[in-house]
Amino acid sequence: MKKSIVSLLGILLFFNVIIAQVVVPPQSFSYKAVILKNKNVPLINQNINLQISILQSSMYGNTVYSETVQTMTNGDGQIDIQIGRGNAVIGSFSSIQWSLAEHFLKIEIDLNGGNNYQLFSLTQLLSVPYSLYSGKSGFALSADYNSLINRPALFSGNYNDLTNKPTLFNGDYNALSNKPQLFSGNYYDLLNKPQGNNIGDMMYWNGSDWAIVSAGTDGQILTLNAGIPTWNTGINATSPYIITKSVSHSSSTGTITGGIITNDGGSSITARGVCWSTDPVPILVENPKNYTVDGTGLGSYTSTITGLQDLTTYFIWAYAKNSAGINFGRRISITTNFSDTGGNPDLQFVTVPNGTFQMGSNTIERCGPAHTVTLTKSYQISIYEVTFTQFIEFLNDIKCWGNGWMEDPEFGTVPFVSLVDWVPNAIKHDGVKFYFEPTNEIQTSDCPVCYVTWYGANAFCKWAGGRLPTEAEWEFAAIGGNLIKPYNFSGSSLIDEVGWYSENSDLKFHPVGQKVPNILGIYDMTGNVPEWVYDWYEDYSGSNQTDPTGASTEGWRIFKGGSIGDIEFYCQIPQRGSAGPGTYWYNNGIRVVKDL
Repeated sequence: MKKSIVSLLGILLFFNVIIAQVVVPPQSFSYKAVILKNKNVPLINQNINLQISILQSSMYGNTVYSETVQTMTNGDGQIDIQIGRGNAVIGSFSSIQWSLAEHFLKIEIDLNGGNNYQLFSLTQLLSVPYSLYSGKSGFALSADYNSLINRPALFSGNYNDLTNKPTLFNGDYNALSNKPQLFSGNYYDLLNKPQGNNIGDMMYWNGSDWAIVSAGTDGQILTLNAGIPTWNTGINATSPYIITKSVSHSSSTGTITGGIITNDGGSSITARGVCWSTDPVPILVENPKNYTVDGTGLGSYTSTITGLQDLTTYFIWAYAKNSAGINFGRRISITTNFSDTGGNPDLQFVTVPNGTFQMGSNTIERCGPAHTVTLTKSYQISIYEVTFTQFIEFLNDIKCWGNGWMEDPEFGTVPFVSLVDWVPNAIKHDGVKFYFEPTNEIQTSDCPVCYVTWYGANAFCKWAGGRLPTEAEWEFAAIGGNLIKPYNFSGSSLIDEVGWYSENSDLKFHPVGQKVPNILGIYDMTGNVPEWVYDWYEDYSGSNQTDPTGASTEGWRIFKGGSIGDIEFYCQIPQRGSAGPGTYWYNNGIRVVKDL
């Protein structure tokens, strides 16, 4: 699909007045834009869909209002819509508290009239529409000022009759003492004057010293990005849009994080990586160097930070540069604790608030009928699938037997993981401890662990201080919880954006967190490895359920999500597989849940 360019014409504000002795603040404002299907050709007379969001405080702030709008470009490729009058998805336009904070306007577009939205604009509303602000600003007096009690007296006398009035200077400036000296010499005779490297260089204060901004080229525009003056190639280039990945591992040898660049702003990404600081302000510093450089271009990348101090809180940002400047992803933080081992794997969690949703499908075999499920308790779920590194740490910590079996206090002697030769697992045992050995399909230890039994997954979750999710908890998190998105896959209706499956995986497992997360920030709930859940398998009854946990009788346990070997159909969110709890020849993996 050719990428289209949105050229913003501006936001026009207007007032609605109802003729009935009452003036009502408007509950919408006008937005106009020209849609180009390539650099110079407008997209004319085309039905398109937009998803419009108002974000509070920052471009990564909470969405206080979101709506969808169906419209058509005119013969010039122009759209003219009223923001605030679309189909509300989140919140209500009238309840936005404009006076509380800055607000940002996020525009996403599907040029084919569907709901596969792509980000095209994320800009600050530099001024709040006055009439919208006034609608939230409270009671205004409508009375006679002279009838007020304790009103201030208005001055009506002669200024010269005032006592303690300031004295106006009308003497000779040169006769003043301690006056500032005016420079009247030759600039080139000055000592310590700032030096540039090229004609057109400028200097700016970076907070601690003066730094040079190299001269731009003809036609460029100087803009400010994260406090840094940056040359912009023109109105068609904007800062890239980037997501900071959560930390997947941290130890004295390195902290693993990264970023995902989903939109290059119309200009090639020339550098990307992460930066870090003990101060909550993003800035790239050369000495000591506080950033990584991890290639160029769009997509997901992994960054390894070294040299962090133990027991210290750091702030981390992904960054990306293009010709319009540099942009930073959302800020995350981590407190290092390199001595924290055994029973405390490096797992990152996101909270899923309780709610009600439609579970299952009426069109997929063994996945219906669709029915209403209510989860009464909020919970946390791990952002990433459990990796080989984390699972091997668990096996060695509990002193699992060298054949992958163990005495489980609840289930007796059971297999935790496959070590048989005919299963292509990357976990090996040297007679003393377990270790990772790459295979053709599992090449790095930050891939999701697989060929794990339900018993092994259950034991790992308990060791990590949590438990396996129920099928309902897993599916609710996959669709985005209360921020439900009607996608076939977790985070998108386009599986290639969010998951590794038979058509893009090369039948190899991939490191966790390399695809786009869902709206809750959870990665790989589609594809890569299927994930065990707690429930025993049974067909859905179709009746409404509250906090379901599966069948009451033992049989087969359920797994969800699809794998690198599955076709697209079997990776859909409602799909459910099942196997015996001791099955170790399936490439099933683990995701952890914690109760709140």
